[in-house]
Amino acid sequence: MDKNKKLFIIRPVRGISDEYREAVETQIEHLRKTFDVYDPLTNTDQNDNTGLRICRDNRDAIKKADIVAVIWDGKSTGCLFDLGMAFALKKKIMPITGYFPSLVGYDGKSFVNMVWAWEENGAVEPVQPTEDGKPLVCPNCGCKEGFICSACDTGEGWACDAECPICNRTFEWIDYPFGDSSAGVSDFESIGWRVI
Repeated sequence: MDKNKKLFIIRPVRGISDEYREAVETQIEHLRKTFDVYDPLTNTDQNDNTGLRICRDNRDAIKKADIVAVIWDGKSTGCLFDLGMAFALKKKIMPITGYFPSLVGYDGKSFVNMVWAWEENGAVEPVQPTEDGKPLVCPNCGCKEGFICSACDTGEGWACDAECPICNRTFEWIDYPFGDSSAGVSDFESIGWRVI
Protein backbone atom coordinates (compact mmCIF):
# COMPACT_ATOMS: atom_id res chain seq x y z
CA MET A 1 0.00 0.00 0.00
CA ASP A 2 1.04 3.58 -0.64
CA LYS A 3 1.14 6.21 2.14
CA ASN A 4 0.32 8.80 -0.56
CA LYS A 5 -3.07 7.17 -1.21
CA LYS A 6 -5.94 9.18 0.22
CA LEU A 7 -8.43 7.23 2.31
CA PHE A 8 -11.78 8.54 3.52
CA ILE A 9 -13.07 6.67 6.55
CA ILE A 10 -16.82 6.26 6.80
CA ARG A 11 -17.52 5.80 10.50
CA PRO A 12 -20.19 6.53 13.11
CA VAL A 13 -19.68 9.94 14.69
CA ARG A 14 -22.67 10.35 17.06
CA GLY A 15 -24.51 8.03 19.41
CA ILE A 16 -21.70 5.55 20.06
CA SER A 17 -20.23 4.39 23.35
CA ASP A 18 -16.83 5.58 24.55
CA GLU A 19 -15.59 1.99 24.31
CA TYR A 20 -16.66 1.72 20.64
CA ARG A 21 -15.18 5.16 19.86
CA GLU A 22 -11.82 4.12 21.36
CA ALA A 23 -11.81 0.91 19.31
CA VAL A 24 -12.56 2.89 16.15
CA GLU A 25 -9.79 5.39 16.97
CA THR A 26 -7.33 2.51 17.37
CA GLN A 27 -8.33 1.15 13.97
CA ILE A 28 -7.96 4.59 12.36
CA GLU A 29 -4.47 4.99 13.84
CA HIS A 30 -3.58 1.65 12.28
CA LEU A 31 -4.87 2.88 8.89
CA ARG A 32 -2.77 6.08 9.21
CA LYS A 33 0.36 3.92 9.02
CA THR A 34 -0.60 3.03 5.45
CA PHE A 35 -2.80 5.84 4.14
CA ASP A 36 -3.33 9.59 4.24
CA VAL A 37 -6.58 9.31 6.25
CA TYR A 38 -9.48 11.76 6.18
CA ASP A 39 -11.53 11.17 9.34
CA PRO A 40 -14.82 13.13 9.30
CA LEU A 41 -14.87 13.34 13.10
CA THR A 42 -11.63 15.33 13.17
CA ASN A 43 -11.35 16.68 9.60
CA THR A 44 -14.95 17.82 8.97
CA ASP A 45 -16.26 20.66 11.15
CA GLN A 46 -19.09 18.97 13.05
CA ASN A 47 -20.73 22.28 14.09
CA ASP A 48 -23.67 22.40 11.68
CA ASN A 49 -27.32 22.97 12.67
CA THR A 50 -28.78 20.84 9.85
CA GLY A 51 -25.92 18.57 8.75
CA LEU A 52 -26.10 19.75 5.12
CA ARG A 53 -22.67 21.40 5.13
CA ILE A 54 -21.20 18.32 6.82
CA CYS A 55 -22.60 16.15 3.99
CA ARG A 56 -21.19 18.54 1.37
CA ASP A 57 -17.77 18.58 3.06
CA ASN A 58 -17.75 14.79 3.30
CA ARG A 59 -18.81 14.49 -0.36
CA ASP A 60 -15.89 16.70 -1.41
CA ALA A 61 -13.47 14.64 0.69
CA ILE A 62 -14.86 11.36 -0.70
CA LYS A 63 -14.35 12.72 -4.25
CA LYS A 64 -10.66 13.27 -3.48
CA ALA A 65 -10.18 9.85 -1.88
CA ASP A 66 -8.51 6.95 -3.69
CA ILE A 67 -10.31 4.46 -1.46
CA VAL A 68 -13.09 4.59 1.13
CA ALA A 69 -12.84 2.48 4.27
CA VAL A 70 -16.07 1.56 6.06
CA ILE A 71 -16.65 1.18 9.78
CA TRP A 72 -20.38 0.77 10.46
CA ASP A 73 -22.20 -0.23 13.63
CA GLY A 74 -25.36 -1.23 11.78
CA LYS A 75 -27.19 1.86 13.05
CA SER A 76 -25.54 5.08 11.82
CA THR A 77 -27.61 6.76 9.09
CA GLY A 78 -24.71 9.13 8.41
CA CYS A 79 -22.61 6.12 7.42
CA LEU A 80 -25.34 4.97 5.05
CA PHE A 81 -25.54 8.43 3.47
CA ASP A 82 -21.76 8.56 2.98
CA LEU A 83 -21.79 5.03 1.53
CA GLY A 84 -24.41 6.16 -0.98
CA MET A 85 -22.18 9.07 -2.02
CA ALA A 86 -19.17 6.76 -2.34
CA PHE A 87 -21.19 4.38 -4.52
CA ALA A 88 -22.44 7.23 -6.74
CA LEU A 89 -18.84 8.43 -7.10
CA LYS A 90 -17.82 4.83 -8.01
CA LYS A 91 -15.20 4.64 -5.29
CA LYS A 92 -13.30 1.54 -4.27
CA ILE A 93 -14.27 0.53 -0.76
CA MET A 94 -12.73 -1.46 2.03
CA PRO A 95 -15.10 -2.62 4.79
CA ILE A 96 -13.03 -3.03 7.94
CA THR A 97 -13.37 -6.60 9.20
CA GLY A 98 -14.61 -6.61 12.76
CA TYR A 99 -16.08 -3.12 12.33
CA PHE A 100 -18.61 -3.97 9.62
CA PRO A 101 -21.26 -6.72 9.75
CA SER A 102 -19.96 -10.05 8.44
CA LEU A 103 -21.78 -12.10 5.83
CA VAL A 104 -22.92 -14.58 8.48
CA GLY A 105 -26.71 -14.48 8.71
CA TYR A 106 -27.20 -12.39 5.56
CA ASP A 107 -28.38 -14.71 2.80
CA GLY A 108 -29.47 -13.36 -0.57
CA LYS A 109 -30.12 -9.72 -1.29
CA SER A 110 -29.20 -7.46 1.62
CA PHE A 111 -27.37 -4.20 2.23
CA VAL A 112 -24.50 -6.03 3.94
CA ASN A 113 -24.11 -8.49 1.05
CA MET A 114 -24.17 -5.61 -1.45
CA VAL A 115 -21.33 -3.80 0.36
CA TRP A 116 -19.16 -6.94 0.45
CA ALA A 117 -19.94 -7.56 -3.25
CA TRP A 118 -19.06 -3.92 -3.99
CA GLU A 119 -15.69 -4.41 -2.32
CA GLU A 120 -15.04 -7.52 -4.40
CA ASN A 121 -16.41 -6.34 -7.77
CA GLY A 122 -16.23 -2.55 -7.63
CA ALA A 123 -18.96 0.03 -8.21
CA VAL A 124 -18.05 0.62 -11.86
CA GLU A 125 -20.16 -1.48 -14.19
CA PRO A 126 -18.39 -3.46 -16.93
CA VAL A 127 -18.07 -1.49 -20.15
CA GLN A 128 -18.09 -3.03 -23.61
CA PRO A 129 -14.80 -2.24 -25.35
CA THR A 130 -14.52 -0.72 -28.80
CA GLU A 131 -13.65 -2.90 -31.81
CA ASP A 132 -9.95 -2.67 -31.02
CA GLY A 133 -10.56 -3.91 -27.47
CA LYS A 134 -10.09 -0.59 -25.63
CA PRO A 135 -12.64 0.31 -22.99
CA LEU A 136 -13.66 3.95 -23.29
CA VAL A 137 -14.04 4.43 -19.57
CA CYS A 138 -11.71 6.00 -17.03
CA PRO A 139 -9.98 3.19 -15.12
CA ASN A 140 -9.71 5.47 -12.08
CA CYS A 141 -13.19 6.89 -11.55
CA GLY A 142 -15.35 5.06 -14.10
CA CYS A 143 -16.26 8.19 -16.07
CA LYS A 144 -17.52 7.47 -19.58
CA GLU A 145 -18.03 11.12 -20.52
CA GLY A 146 -15.27 12.62 -22.62
CA PHE A 147 -12.70 9.92 -21.89
CA ILE A 148 -11.01 10.23 -25.26
CA CYS A 149 -7.53 10.43 -26.70
CA SER A 150 -5.90 13.83 -26.18
CA ALA A 151 -3.96 13.38 -29.45
CA CYS A 152 -6.50 12.04 -31.97
CA ASP A 153 -9.80 12.98 -30.23
CA THR A 154 -11.26 9.49 -30.67
CA GLY A 155 -9.69 7.09 -28.19
CA GLU A 156 -9.44 4.52 -30.98
CA GLY A 157 -5.78 4.67 -32.05
CA TRP A 158 -3.38 2.04 -30.74
CA ALA A 159 -1.04 4.70 -29.35
CA CYS A 160 -3.74 6.86 -27.75
CA ASP A 161 -3.41 8.66 -24.47
CA ALA A 162 -6.51 9.80 -22.62
CA GLU A 163 -7.38 12.29 -19.92
CA CYS A 164 -10.41 11.94 -17.70
CA PRO A 165 -12.35 15.21 -17.34
CA ILE A 166 -13.67 14.09 -13.94
CA CYS A 167 -10.56 12.94 -12.04
CA ASN A 168 -8.03 14.80 -14.25
CA ARG A 169 -5.69 11.82 -14.52
CA THR A 170 -3.96 11.04 -17.79
CA PHE A 171 -3.54 7.48 -19.02
CA GLU A 172 -1.75 5.78 -21.86
CA TRP A 173 -2.90 2.64 -23.62
CA ILE A 174 -0.31 -0.12 -23.37
CA ASP A 175 0.13 -2.52 -26.27
CA TYR A 176 2.79 -5.22 -26.16
CA PRO A 177 4.02 -7.12 -29.22
CA PHE A 178 3.27 -10.82 -29.07
CA GLY A 179 4.39 -11.97 -32.48
CA ASP A 180 5.24 -11.01 -36.03
CA SER A 181 2.87 -11.24 -38.97
CA SER A 182 3.95 -12.70 -42.29
CA ALA A 183 4.43 -9.15 -43.61
CA GLY A 184 7.09 -8.53 -40.96
CA VAL A 185 4.92 -6.06 -39.03
CA SER A 186 4.47 -6.77 -35.35
CA ASP A 187 1.05 -7.73 -34.12
CA PHE A 188 0.08 -6.22 -30.79
CA GLU A 189 -1.73 -7.52 -27.75
CA SER A 190 -3.63 -4.79 -25.92
CA ILE A 191 -2.95 -4.80 -22.20
CA GLY A 192 -4.81 -1.78 -20.82
CA TRP A 193 -4.61 1.76 -19.51
CA ARG A 194 -1.93 2.93 -17.10
CA VAL A 195 -1.47 6.29 -15.39
CA ILE A 196 1.18 8.58 -16.89
